[in-house]
Amino acid sequence: MEVTSQMIQEAFRGGRAATAVLLGSHWLRANPDDFFTVLSCAEILYLTNQYEDAIRVYESALVQFEERHWAIFNQMGRMYEHWGRAADAEPWFQKAIDIDPDDWASYNLLGECQTRQGKLKEAEVTYRAWLKREESWQTYYQLGLVLRNQRFLAEAAVCFRKSIEIKATNTVAVDALADVEQAMVLAKAGLD
Repeated sequence: MEVTSQMIQEAFRGGRAATAVLLGSHWLRANPDDFFTVLSCAEILYLTNQYEDAIRVYESALVQFEERHWAIFNQMGRMYEHWGRAADAEPWFQKAIDIDPDDWASYNLLGECQTRQGKLKEAEVTYRAWLKREESWQTYYQLGLVLRNQRFLAEAAVCFRKSIEIKATNTVAVDALADVEQAMVLAKAGLD
């Protein structure tokens, strides 16, 4: 049977983990430099709670793909989050930022990880750091959520408006803006 990378991706997207791992292992013996398949196989392993095996794949990839460490670090962070070890995930996202400070995804992953841990001030710093580099509707939206969760409603509203200004079809920001505006009205009326 001839295995193709398309077969692996279809199995992966279809949630057929055992099939994807078998096809991926076979494919990688003949195509060891297929970075995307290496990461996909590691992801399948951790999604099926085979964390130690996934770590071995990532460690091998760090040796093999030196120019792509930032992507591997982000994947390792995602694996630790899936494992329920968010505190262990956070340093991996930071390492990815340290290697490639121009990668928006790393900031977003770090900010989301910090938010899930209740580290709202740290998440705020992370999102603001990205906004100093480049404005994005997603980052304004995420920062707005973090500010809302800290009850900085007026600042959150500014972020949601900026997010909508950048991407008018951003319905989640529209809904979040309506929420904080209503909360501000209620707070003015004496509810707090």
